[in-house]
Amino acid sequence: MPVEGANTMTPRSAVLIILTLCTMALADPNEAPDVLRILPDKDLEPVLFNLEGHELIFSATLIPTLSFYADKDGGEINEGVEFDANLNSGSGYILRLGLGDKKNSLGFAYMTTRHTETQTGEEARMDALFLEGATRKWFDSRVYTEVGLGVGGMVFDLPQHYQSADGIAGLARIALGMELVEHVRAQVGAGMFRWGHPGETYGNGSYIELGGVWQF
Repeated sequence: MPVEGANTMTPRSAVLIILTLCTMALADPNEAPDVLRILPDKDLEPVLFNLEGHELIFSATLIPTLSFYADKDGGEINEGVEFDANLNSGSGYILRLGLGDKKNSLGFAYMTTRHTETQTGEEARMDALFLEGATRKWFDSRVYTEVGLGVGGMVFDLPQHYQSADGIAGLARIALGMELVEHVRAQVGAGMFRWGHPGETYGNGSYIELGGVWQF
């Protein structure tokens, strides 16, 4: 945090200056430098957004097990199954990066898992990217619960004899965590997701996750 009146450059100030420069350059590149010269550093926040109290949050989470379940519609041919891949439960990881404070955060989550086909043992892969928001309720200074909701997309790399199952996805998860030291937390949780296209659900899934969170 810069000292009041000091002419210092902080990471927060640098981000704000870059974003302001890009915004003004799109309108008129010749005026961007002039705008930055007449706007003191302390006045940049109201122009864009207030980052006061928000920090960068990164988490790396292992997925010991994740399973898929095809959505079935009674009365349709083949029960309306669109996701016909017979896959064993798989494992993988989730990487999350966002901005927030101790109570709320917003960012992106990348999920990937590996699986095998139940009959042939052929390998399959799932990749997903979500825009995810999370909120935390602290029971004391160290223990908390976290609820997250996300929306994004999922893509599959399946054995050739299966039809494509890529689609839009929604995710919900809950976790129990503990702050180990300042800015470092550990948590364990579980989640569920659903994917498909508008008007047609392909399937559902569930998973368990455990990992660490760094807030800085």
